[in-house]
Amino acid sequence: MKISGRQWMFATVVVFFSGCGYQIKAVDPRSIFESYTIAGDQQILACKKVAGLLEGAGLTNQNIKGTVGVVVRCLDAKTDRRAVSVDANSLGAEYQVVYSVRYGLESSDGRQFVRPFWITRSDSFFYDRDNLLGTYNEEVVIGDELADRVADQMVQAISRLDVSLQK
Repeated sequence: MKISGRQWMFATVVVFFSGCGYQIKAVDPRSIFESYTIAGDQQILACKKVAGLLEGAGLTNQNIKGTVGVVVRCLDAKTDRRAVSVDANSLGAEYQVVYSVRYGLESSDGRQFVRPFWITRSDSFFYDRDNLLGTYNEEVVIGDELADRVADQMVQAISRLDVSLQK
């Protein structure tokens, strides 16, 4: 029996994905919690985005007695920009933007699920001296995207909390 190139490619892809442990898991915080609270520094951009994601998932922002809730304790945020390469004139040519948030997760009755820790995401962009406004806008967009990535990971962490920790 002769195997065509397409069949060979399909079989290779199937074997790769079945053998590498790749899993797709849907993130659904509603399956565990009914409400949420953002505590600490509520002005942190990623924490504002977490609130929007949790509300979009169906959680309520009102901590009603008797409901199972999660408290996202936002403690600190840092943004940094540093040159990662230079041009022929020894001026920054490529910059890296780093966004970090320190947060913890607790139950609505004060039990700690996740001790506070830092989560960091970064991305880079090229600095165009001939288009300063465009370069500035690119940096702003990257910063917003990094906050989105951090918020997504925070919601994933909430969705992966062990249900037995709540009892």
